[in-house]
Amino acid sequence: MAKADTCLYIYDKVTGDFLKCMGVFGEGPEDVMYPEFVENNFELDGNRLMMYDSNCRKQFYLNNEMELEGFTSINSLYANMNCVNMSDYYAVGQPLKGETALFQIINRQTSDVKYVDLYPQLDQSVSEELKNNLSYVYSPNILCNFKKNRIMLAMYFFDSMQCYDLTGRQINTYSFDKQYDASSSIKGMKNGQDYMGYSQCYATKDNCYFRLVLNDGRTHNIKENLIVKTDWDGNVVDVIDLGVLLCGGFCVENDELYCITRGIEREEEVYYILKCRLKKVGVAIWLA
Repeated sequence: MAKADTCLYIYDKVTGDFLKCMGVFGEGPEDVMYPEFVENNFELDGNRLMMYDSNCRKQFYLNNEMELEGFTSINSLYANMNCVNMSDYYAVGQPLKGETALFQIINRQTSDVKYVDLYPQLDQSVSEELKNNLSYVYSPNILCNFKKNRIMLAMYFFDSMQCYDLTGRQINTYSFDKQYDASSSIKGMKNGQDYMGYSQCYATKDNCYFRLVLNDGRTHNIKENLIVKTDWDGNVVDVIDLGVLLCGGFCVENDELYCITRGIEREEEVYYILKCRLKKVGVAIWLA
């Protein structure tokens, strides 16, 4: 199978060795187009990872033998969502079509939908100016722990983390700037000022991890990044400076963070897997 025909690649997280490519790109019954992992895979049994493809309206799994299995169709109600979390009873994510909401909670048994209002609120003048792009401006990172009845959000363009329950009730909010004003921040972004936000997330049964980035307001390039660790009630447990800029997502296992960084060797762009022990801030072991 040619690599050009596939869209999933698996590497050994310790050695960096390439293991397998899979996920045939197409419209067949077990083909995929833009597959993504659900955010709450830590709640599964550990023998496989749940995935979905909004474009194909499919749910499926990646098993320990590195094969895709269990393809099923998903309801159109939650086919068009971003940052999806799913259980047998709920689907949670940001709606990409239709209702403008911070996120939606769908009961998979009854198809009832709860839309959660946008937060933090913007001044009316700012909100009106951005009315055609509110879903983009309010892009969230969403993590769910269905067993704990918790939904955690961290905003891409705002210094804002929020905690909700599965009814959509807000339990807690947190901003590093205690005087943070979202409208002023948006206005500053338009004038080229630097801004903070959260670009990636990862969850375990005990904690949430969010990548907090400082973006250059003129180029939108990332200048700095930190890992913010919270509990499932939205309380900040730790803030970790890895000392390097991450490239894309990350994962955490047994208090060790695995991530990808980018560099130059012999005038060619290369990628490295970095392991950092979170209990010893600043200690990082380059693997490959």
